[in-house]
Amino acid sequence: MQETTNTKLLQDRKSRIENKLKKYGIPKYEIKYLPSLQFNKDNFQSPQEVAKRALILYALAHATYGQMARYQAKKWLKKEHLWENMTEAEQEFLNTLFPNQAAKTAYSWSIEAALVLNWTINSNEN
Repeated sequence: MQETTNTKLLQDRKSRIENKLKKYGIPKYEIKYLPSLQFNKDNFQSPQEVAKRALILYALAHATYGQMARYQAKKWLKKEHLWENMTEAEQEFLNTLFPNQAAKTAYSWSIEAALVLNWTINSNEN
């Protein structure tokens, strides 16, 4: 009985994911291996932790626009108690007066990661 219930749960999850993909313009994707849909929620970050990470990534992307932007991002992250959730490298970037172009370019892509994280917790409007 447990196996039947589990298979039904995975079939439902498969249908929801495939329908969502169609909604986002990916019509021909089919999940063929149901065990890949089994996961334990304890292995994932909570929506709150994902949201914190997304906010940090947005701030890092903003910080690539110059010294004042880095100062503003750092001030805001500390005010919102997000500073302690950042990596040492991210903090170093915000503390650097003149970061190199490679670092600025790399952190400018943070906006893409933030959008994906928001999508995973359904917080993007479109």
